[in-house]
Amino acid sequence: EKRGLALRYSGLGPLFRVEATVAGATTGTEAPVVVVGYVTGFTVPFLRYVHFDEMRVLNGELRRVAAAREREREASQQAVSGGPDPDPGRPASSGLGPVAGAFGTGLLMGMYAMCRLRDAGCETAELLAIRDNDYQHAKLVRYYERMGFARVREVASASASATDQEQSPWWVDLGDQLVWGGAGTLMRASVGDVIAQWTKAFK
Repeated sequence: EKRGLALRYSGLGPLFRVEATVAGATTGTEAPVVVVGYVTGFTVPFLRYVHFDEMRVLNGELRRVAAAREREREASQQAVSGGPDPDPGRPASSGLGPVAGAFGTGLLMGMYAMCRLRDAGCETAELLAIRDNDYQHAKLVRYYERMGFARVREVASASASATDQEQSPWWVDLGDQLVWGGAGTLMRASVGDVIAQWTKAFK
């Protein structure tokens, strides 16, 4: 709550979705709820396994909400003091907390999903760092490694300009593409280890 985010988990059978929302700037008597990110995937209970399909942070929405809150804070201060805020760095007087950044939002969603999935019996998590282009792919891999995932192998390696050592047999690539639907780096983590790694950061 102090990070300005509300998280909601919903599931239908093995499918799940975690959604992050924030309260936008107040309009009238209520602040609208704005979706700023989501995580989707499915579980395989008998394997104690979770497959993350997508983790997306809507950076544009985060920026818009932050800007709207700042405008509201300035307007509130001017209404109270009758002039511009002499100390623009002070906490907002509107009661709206700060909005988490992109990494913080993704991490909070991922950790919340991990905790719910651990409670459902999942022990191993996998995801694909998509290779849309080399620059973005490298950023994604570093992002997930920071979260606690480790590289397993390249998916669709022949089309991703991988080295001979990174390339998988064609039948492995075929299976991977059927499961993941794209090219990139397959990454894996222990659900319990990721939670233990980040628990202190959220206390």
